Amino acid sequence: EAVYQWYRAARAQTTLPLYAYHIPQYAVNGVSTTVLRRLMDEEVVQGIKDSTGKADRVQELLDTAEGRIAVYGASDSFALRARQMGVTGFISALANIYPATFQRIWNGDAEAQAAIDRVRTAVKGYGGIGGVKALLRAKGIDFGPTRLPFGNLTAAEEAALAEVGAALD
Repeated sequence: EAVYQWYRAARAQTTLPLYAYHIPQYAVNGVSTTVLRRLMDEEVVQGIKDSTGKADRVQELLDTAEGRIAVYGASDSFALRARQMGVTGFISALANIYPATFQRIWNGDAEAQAAIDRVRTAVKGYGGIGGVKALLRAKGIDFGPTRLPFGNLTAAEEAALAEVGAALD
């Protein structure tokens, strides 16, 4: 009920499209399909982003949405599979760094997916956010240091991670 009420309150504050975000690995309250159906029926949300990277969850969302709202995948290692399942689109931190690679994935390139998987594994090995910022710096885009509780990479770690991502575009 709290999740439902939160989205209703958010809807009351804007006329912009509102998308639900299911990210149980970081949020205590996920967006259940029961809540999603209520939000859809009342036209509170126009879509949902799912960050689980789980095929059964994405299929459940697609079945619930019945084409009435957009369903976006969001786990980098799940991009190709989500596309094959019929999601509307894909939202990813790494796609901001390697847009051409994700375009190839969206077009069905399994080798591009494997390359992103290698980079994602390396980023996770360096703690996630700090790794993403290091990859951006390697591309000439400096967003500054991470905020606590996330840590920054050492110069040697940044160089090693940049090497993993160097082949991607």
